[in-house]
Amino acid sequence: MVLDPGDTVVVAEPEYLGAMQAFHNAGAELTGIPIDHGGIDLDQLENALAAGLRPKMVYLVPHFHNPSGSTLSSSRLERLFALASHHGFLVVLDDPYRELTADGETPVEPDAHPMAVHLRSTSKILAPGLRVGWLIGPRWLTIAIERAKQSADLHTSTASQAIARRALAADWFPTHLATLRSATRTKRDALCDALDATLGERISFTRPGGGMFVWATLSGVESTDVLLTRALDRGVAFVPGSAFAVTHDLSSCLRLSWATANTDELIDAVSRLARSVEIGSKR
Repeated sequence: MVLDPGDTVVVAEPEYLGAMQAFHNAGAELTGIPIDHGGIDLDQLENALAAGLRPKMVYLVPHFHNPSGSTLSSSRLERLFALASHHGFLVVLDDPYRELTADGETPVEPDAHPMAVHLRSTSKILAPGLRVGWLIGPRWLTIAIERAKQSADLHTSTASQAIARRALAADWFPTHLATLRSATRTKRDALCDALDATLGERISFTRPGGGMFVWATLSGVESTDVLLTRALDRGVAFVPGSAFAVTHDLSSCLRLSWATANTDELIDAVSRLARSVEIGSKR
């Protein structure tokens, strides 16, 4: 519908592995642009465009990116929209973590743009099993999406949509969201503080402003793929950096998530991870 086999999609690097799998299944060619705490590096993207790169789509997770935890700044988003208008590519903003801020207010909703699609979901703010999402985009595209979806699954569950609509409009939802954000902040801080205290100079990361993930780089390990085997033997798991790589070597990186653990479990998990690192460094 949007992508044909051989089309180019620009993604951040590292990037969410589920999206990369979907693009590969569509036959797309991926171009990775590095990401920092303020989002995708638009200088590198603009240089690539000037050198002849012609993407059909730029895909981004704008708030509390999975896996890096970064948030795209408003100035970069405006600049990205300007590039999209000039070069004619679609911008897809996959935004399920937007409400999970740990510091301050919810990020400002992106403005509508004729070359942008904004994807949202209830799965991170109501219940993981409530897989109800929505999109905001130009009518020329949403009409085609509606038809394609109808041919694929006929209709999203009416009951699930009704539950989501009632919940999002309920009097208790703001209190629920405040509780969720407080838990996000508490667990993020527990994980990050434990990493600093336990692994010290062996690990480097930027504390994210919310979401679910910490993206870290470990020194003195052969690869986090190998480290994962030792960590699993000690009852702790993470996702190696290689799972999120497009073209760069991310074998010293890993994604850690605080989503399903309490603070005591997170502290214990970091201790188990540190023991796995120490055992590996002795070999």
